[in-house]
Order: sequence, then structure tokens, then C-alpha cells
Amino acid sequence: MVSNPSTEDAQHTTEYSTFEGLFVRALKVDDALKAKFKTIGFDMERPVPKYPTRIWRAVVEAGRQHFYPNLSVADGRRELGRVALTGFLGTISGRFLSVVLSVMVSPAALVLRLPRFFTMTRTGVEMTVHKETENQWRLIARDIFGDPDFVAGIIEGPGKKTDSNFTIEIQNVTPAGYELVFRW
Repeated sequence: MVSNPSTEDAQHTTEYSTFEGLFVRALKVDDALKAKFKTIGFDMERPVPKYPTRIWRAVVEAGRQHFYPNLSVADGRRELGRVALTGFLGTISGRFLSVVLSVMVSPAALVLRLPRFFTMTRTGVEMTVHKETENQWRLIARDIFGDPDFVAGIIEGPGKKTDSNFTIEIQNVTPAGYELVFRW
């Protein structure tokens, strides 16, 4: 972990479109949750283009607790990821992704593009993809703010559209990152 918060904030940012997709377009945020977000550092009434990723993670956690209090932490984050993709595709940034996803015809094509998709909205994350077998690929994410359950939720829908047998397994979660194994 980076010890200097100002350096960490400069190196790890999340675009507003990510917040907009989940908390403006996809979910109905009540006044109490808006107030909680504001104490975290996200003022829905006065958004800015980028936020430190630590704020994004705290806002997602507050959203998980608010919208999915009866689910496990992992299941709640995964569900937020599913919802987030739908909302994000309605943003200006997400429209490009929507076009690309609409022509995805294979799971491999989707998996190979994941590093580019995620770096559209985040800095400070590195992703690489490796083919293990014809129907099994591995994504290695180096990301101190990584949320593999949330990311798996985002990817599941498009993956299932390319192949109904598409699955995601989370492996090797550490403070420095995680791995996702895709099978179909």
C-alpha cells in the first residue's frame, strides 16, 4: 500500500462517469444516502470530473450496505457490479463501450478487451490477460483498490451474452490485486 495519501490520490483516480452510471442512472439514491456520500467526499449535487479511488470504494461500500444489506459483502458487491454496467452504458463514456459490447461475438474477444475497458474510467490499475486453454483465460489485476466481486458483476452480463456457459472465478486476492479466471 502507498503510505502518502496525496500521492495515492493522484495515482489512483476514478472518473465521475462511474459514479454517475451506478448512483445517478442505475439506482435511486435517497437523501440519507446522498448525505452519507457527501461525508465520504462525493457530493452528488456538485460532481467533479475525477475522484480519488479511495472515495469510489467508500461510496460503493456505502451503496452496498444501503441497497443490499441482507446479502453477503461479496454478493452485494457483485450485484452492484451488475447494476453498474447497465447504468454506465447510459453515460457519455459508456456509449462507446455499449457499441463495442454489442458486437462482441466470443468470450475471448470480450476478455481480451477488459484491460482497455477498465482503464477508461480508472487510473492506477494494471490488467493483463493470459490464455490458459481454449476455453479458460486469466485476468491478473494489479490494483490496491481492487474489488474483484464488483468487477466480476460488471463482466458477467456481457460474458453470458457471448456464451451461456461463461463463468468467473475469483482467485489470489491480495492487498496488491486479484485474479479472475474465465471459463466457457
